[in-house]
Amino acid sequence: MFCVRAMGTAPRNRDGCPMTNRTTHGSTTLGRVAAVVVAVAAASVIAIAPAAAKPVKDRSGKASSTVQDVSGLQVVRTWKVAADDPGTLVATIHVQNTNTAPVTTTILEPLPTDSLKKVKFTPKKVPVTQTPGLARVDVTIPSGGALDFGYTALLTKDRKANAQDRLATAQSEMEATLAAAQPGDPDRALAAIKDRYVGQVKVTEEAPDGVTLEAPALGNTFTISVRLTTTPFCRVVGRGCRFPATDSFNDEPKLANFDPSGNSLVADGSADLAESGMTCGGVDTPGLQVVHWTLEPTAWKLSWSGWEVTQAQYTIVGDLSSPATSRCVYGSVHTVLTGLMTG
Repeated sequence: MFCVRAMGTAPRNRDGCPMTNRTTHGSTTLGRVAAVVVAVAAASVIAIAPAAAKPVKDRSGKASSTVQDVSGLQVVRTWKVAADDPGTLVATIHVQNTNTAPVTTTILEPLPTDSLKKVKFTPKKVPVTQTPGLARVDVTIPSGGALDFGYTALLTKDRKANAQDRLATAQSEMEATLAAAQPGDPDRALAAIKDRYVGQVKVTEEAPDGVTLEAPALGNTFTISVRLTTTPFCRVVGRGCRFPATDSFNDEPKLANFDPSGNSLVADGSADLAESGMTCGGVDTPGLQVVHWTLEPTAWKLSWSGWEVTQAQYTIVGDLSSPATSRCVYGSVHTVLTGLMTG
């Protein structure tokens, strides 16, 4: 230990360093150290203590949807419930026609049900008819034109629910309306056809005339698919749309096109066959195959895009005939296949 001698009369130890009162100065030192430790600990507590939580404000509820309507119109919907007014739902609908021709149709608007007190549509020039949970808005929009309308819905009181809760409840009720909707005649006329239907057809009739059937097909079932070429602007049969179409049967004549007939689709075809499947004296004979197809809607579903045909009765009526010869009489077979197709 090294010590620098200082001037003064303070007592010194054997090393020549000034002596101190260990009791007095030691206690003072310990007290200072303890004070420092406490101060540091207090500072640490202040540093890690969380800030007082600020009250969270309710946020507004907002949702939107953009769809291609079955009539070919683009429909943009927006719903809002303000944070400071959770009892009011404001909906705006923007309809755009990008088709090359004007479109007259009905836009179907699902509405809140249990949570709805009253509703007001604007502007007044847009005609609206209502049924529980659903509004029908008749529109005519020129090519390249647009239309804006909407409604304000006053909701039933619910002091515990915020704006987002009210919007979620209203949307849930709208979805339930879509799922439960049942079509009337005007709705069936607005329904769009889908691109593909699949199902089973059964041979329900088989009537030979002048021939003997070696392998009768009555009662047999076949899985079959029907494909239609649709366009965004022509999917509604009631509007006179015509569809190129095929099914999975390979016999001639093959399905080529569906034409509208009311709300159903029909097609006709015929083919001269070098080999008809009939024989005369063990030799194949030529024949004529005539076929009539019908796709008749039997079930519909409402979506945000409008009504769609979800099920149809598919019927194929075929008549195969072979002319009389010097050895055999005229022969024919009448066959009907029918079944439900779902899309």
